[in-house]
Amino acid sequence: MTYLVDTDIVSLTHKRYLPPKLAQWLSLNETNCFISTVTLAEMRFGAAIAPEGHREALLADIEKTESDFSEAIEPVTLIVLVEWKRISAFLKKERRTISCEDSLLAAQCLAGDHTMATNNLAHFKLLEPLGLKVVNPLA
Repeated sequence: MTYLVDTDIVSLTHKRYLPPKLAQWLSLNETNCFISTVTLAEMRFGAAIAPEGHREALLADIEKTESDFSEAIEPVTLIVLVEWKRISAFLKKERRTISCEDSLLAAQCLAGDHTMATNNLAHFKLLEPLGLKVVNPLA
């Protein structure tokens, strides 16, 4: 089984205190984890709008993430975008919404047969009828 690690989980890895359950989960699944270019874009945007005093540390976190995952960064492809539109149609039919970023990450999971590793179950669980698998590494 492979995992696409959500931005919220990646961000937790940069905190001073890594929750023990997350540390254990990462040590068990490290070689099966991927991140999306969407996550990198979210992180870069966060650094760009952060107060000046925080930017340097955030940029260092981004560089560390890109280095740590250099062999496991997945781009948004045409196949991902087709899945994303399928998700959009499903959400419209269900009269639900989630952020563009979350729906793109879900589409990457579906396109790459990954399980979404996230602490944000609310958005991703509603896509399980489409075949999305979700796990919370903090649970």
